[in-house]
Amino acid sequence: MANCNSCVGKGTTTCTTCNGSGNYKALFGLVKRVCSACKGSGNLPCAACGGTGQKKTDPKLDLPLLQAVKSGNASDVSGLLKRGANPDAEQFGGLTPLMIAAEKGHEEIVNLLIEYGANVHARTVTTRLTNEGPNALMRACDGGHYAIVSRLIAAGSDVNVTNGKMETPLVWAVRGNHAEIVDLLLANSARPAAFDDWSRPVLKIAIEKGNDRIVSALRKAGAPKE
Repeated sequence: MANCNSCVGKGTTTCTTCNGSGNYKALFGLVKRVCSACKGSGNLPCAACGGTGQKKTDPKLDLPLLQAVKSGNASDVSGLLKRGANPDAEQFGGLTPLMIAAEKGHEEIVNLLIEYGANVHARTVTTRLTNEGPNALMRACDGGHYAIVSRLIAAGSDVNVTNGKMETPLVWAVRGNHAEIVDLLLANSARPAAFDDWSRPVLKIAIEKGNDRIVSALRKAGAPKE
């Protein structure tokens, strides 16, 4: 969720009664007393966000935002976010706009959502009702969307995060046969010793798929075959 514009995410603003000093002068400036408004802290809870540090959002805009993201309408997404749509609005299962956009390859929308503070670490809920499903980075790796993978990494997405099956983004990229993304992940410190849910190492997957470029990159990175 995006930071509040008034307090820039801090949740507090400077006390106007004491101008942030925490006290006020009395008796012609000879005596200082604790400010009664802020109790000496010099700050007050931000009125714009109620002290949360985050922009207030309008729940009524959640569904229109999700629909606009699915259809790839960047203009509508931008307008809804400006009106207060929650960039982390969830549909059933915890699927967020960023996950949808990353999976579908909507680069402009991914950029918009990140600019408005979308959580790049969010995960979907698995059948075991745990938040261990694939995140936006895994979905982008699976779809072969290089620019989106790069943007998510730049925004702080963990290249070694695992889902409930202990699969990392590298597994998704190798399984999808996306050599450039494999290179990108390895260049950003992705661990080459990664395995799929059948305990197959990524190098073995790459060999089975016959992708010599990925095989070479994984071997150079020290990926185990077994």
